[in-house]
Amino acid sequence: MKKNLVQVLLVFIVIILAVLAPMSSSVEAVSTDWRYILNPPTGNPAGGWVKVRWLLTASGCSGCLCGASWTPGSQTGLFEKPGDRTPRGHNEGDGSAPGGGAVNDPRAQCSDGEWAAGTWYHNAIFPVVWTLAGCTGTTPRTCTFNGSWGGATWDGWNFAENDDCCVDGICDDPDPDPTPCVCPGDSWSYATPSTTLIGIEPPYLLVVGQDPEDVGATLVFQTVLGPATHTWYGPDCPACPAHTATVQDTLGNGGTVDFNLTEASKDWIINEVGRLYPGAAPKHPDWIAEELVWSSCYRNGDDHVCTGRAHFPAEDPGLYDAQIYITAALNGPRTHGPYTFWNAVQVWLLETRLYQ
Repeated sequence: MKKNLVQVLLVFIVIILAVLAPMSSSVEAVSTDWRYILNPPTGNPAGGWVKVRWLLTASGCSGCLCGASWTPGSQTGLFEKPGDRTPRGHNEGDGSAPGGGAVNDPRAQCSDGEWAAGTWYHNAIFPVVWTLAGCTGTTPRTCTFNGSWGGATWDGWNFAENDDCCVDGICDDPDPDPTPCVCPGDSWSYATPSTTLIGIEPPYLLVVGQDPEDVGATLVFQTVLGPATHTWYGPDCPACPAHTATVQDTLGNGGTVDFNLTEASKDWIINEVGRLYPGAAPKHPDWIAEELVWSSCYRNGDDHVCTGRAHFPAEDPGLYDAQIYITAALNGPRTHGPYTFWNAVQVWLLETRLYQ
């Protein structure tokens, strides 16, 4: 297996300061409270390119066996032109790419020096070009950037071998191993997201029965997910050297949040509020698996950063604990959590008393 083909693609060209500075009359007037919304490009670059869905992680020959390793996944900006796939039979042609293009993963040879059978794949890397669509508001000031595919920064070929190098049923390896040598399979390790509580909306919450606008409570937090690490072994066996590559991970379609009224608040409702309102008891103390929605996401290097919101219509006053479950998408979906925030939400009760 010749080499790793997973290419970590840094596609965000974040030049926020350079773009935003001319929009204010002076540097001192620029607020530090910004919110950025990035709309990635849709579709594929022109010319028959499609996003890579299976990554060629290693290929080559070991003894009389030639093959390739693939893993499901995609890399931002990495595309293939399926119409250019070119199969080659055993010792058909040579090591040159079709049309004389640049070669990234070369074609291997069998132990007798003949070219291994397999397929040429035409790949290219297209960066994302970000264009400022406009900014609204003051604090925070929200700026939207629209992404489009730029010109290819690399265009070339990769060869995936598929050959047993046998002639008339006899392997051409002059000294074959008595038993096949197999390297360990590949593996993935994933970063643990970090979650920070930002605030509550609105800042002073009332139970929905007393709130004229009936807005309920919304928990706001930010989550940062680092890249994953892909590990594979080979091609030399039995040495099987280890190789690693960093791959961008992505926060998936939200997650869930549990809101639980604290035991102290339950006792307060029964014993304290109950003195004013006999028979008072918690109505709906637990809200389980409330939907988590990402309101904005962006890339900070290889990290994926998202702001999330989860809402529940609080019916009981008091303090609520929150448990957040995060979904990640690479090779997923995968669930991380819970991330517990004690006394995260406080809901108030308006009291009316008559005095004589």
